[in-house]
Amino acid sequence: MPASYRFDRFELRPSERVLLVDGAPAALGSRAFDLLLCLVTHRDRVLSKSEVLEQVWPGQVVEENNLSVHVSALRKVLGAGAITTVSGRGYRFTLDPLPETAHEPAPLPPDSLERPTIAVMPLSVLSDEPRIAFFAQGLVEDVTALLARVPGFILIAHASSLAFRGHEAPLQDVARQLGVRFVVQGSVRPKADALRVSLQLIEAASARILWSAQFDSRADEAVDAQETIARGIISELEPELTRAEIAHIRRQRPENLGAWAHYHEAVGALAAKGWSADGMATARSELLCSTRLDPSFGLSHSHYALLTILASNIGMVPDTPDLRADVLASANSAITLDDGSSEVLGYAGCALCDLGVCAAERFAGRLGV
Repeated sequence: MPASYRFDRFELRPSERVLLVDGAPAALGSRAFDLLLCLVTHRDRVLSKSEVLEQVWPGQVVEENNLSVHVSALRKVLGAGAITTVSGRGYRFTLDPLPETAHEPAPLPPDSLERPTIAVMPLSVLSDEPRIAFFAQGLVEDVTALLARVPGFILIAHASSLAFRGHEAPLQDVARQLGVRFVVQGSVRPKADALRVSLQLIEAASARILWSAQFDSRADEAVDAQETIARGIISELEPELTRAEIAHIRRQRPENLGAWAHYHEAVGALAAKGWSADGMATARSELLCSTRLDPSFGLSHSHYALLTILASNIGMVPDTPDLRADVLASANSAITLDDGSSEVLGYAGCALCDLGVCAAERFAGRLGV
């Protein structure tokens, strides 16, 4: 795969998972990026909707309207003519590529990306047994797949991280080339009749170890228990990753805290406390603070709308006309403010559906359907 694809005033960098518009990173969700990469790499032909769904959402059941939302978001960034809908067949990327250049694209600093990025590096295998190497590779793939579901973070593709297997490059150099803020690395080694997996979450810029843990499994059961081990790793890693990002925000200059910090406090409350009454109340309170500090922050409006109607539906707060009016106003504000974000449309759409509002009609004009 080329280091980058250039077309018109855009540059797509697969390894860094970033789209540059006139040299500046565009705000693009993880799925939207995967969709764009899929269309660009197959730009010589029409891709059927089933092909796109299989490549962008492998192994998942996804409705076609979800695909339409992401296509619409990409058209807002690239222009309406960048992706053509071929009636009854699918989609095709139609911007003409620019000639490839011989030089490598300059790596982006991690802070140039809007959302925090993370890479799961290949595990060091401290054994010559092929089955342990196979187990380590599968474990990295499972952890990568599960981390991709963590909201608010951009995960670097496993194939990009795999390029550094066996190389002893300094961590800061690896992070700079991948364009990431956080790195997960570790090892697998035999221990008596067990396998021990040691992992660390590292902040790349400072090389500080933010979290470390060890996981043991019987050697003869390790491969069969691979998914269980991966989920155990994620259950500990996800809250630490969220807390690490909150800590990163708190270390920024005061003028950079504000609405984004309160939003991540809300996400952190849900990660730490789950969908408990306390967790929901704390998250909703932080989201309200976020929207008051920045009334134009559509993501906070949409997340607040969804959590509020969910809290009402499960009996955590009274279902009153005022509450429903508040949810409706927040969802509508989110769509008006940021109708190009799949996250905003997803949260707001679910909130409207729970209210009984026809979200399809509400979105139709904005999705071009």
